[in-house]
Amino acid sequence: MKYVNTIRRWGVSSLLTFLLYEVIWSVTSHTWPLHDGWMVLATDVLYCSVFVASSMAICGALSRIRVFRRIDFWS
Repeated sequence: MKYVNTIRRWGVSSLLTFLLYEVIWSVTSHTWPLHDGWMVLATDVLYCSVFVASSMAICGALSRIRVFRRIDFWS
């Protein structure tokens, strides 16, 4: 059950990161990013998913270090 919650958290975080990325990209480039095509969107989703997974892994590793145990990374 713990892994299901982790995967669910990873999926939601990946989607939110991707949406934030698209909003920032559309504001800074003055174009609508959905016109790029499905391949560009798929690679952007993949990049955001890898970024979130690596961030979660780093936070998990840091939470195991004694100095960082008092920090709650997940709330």
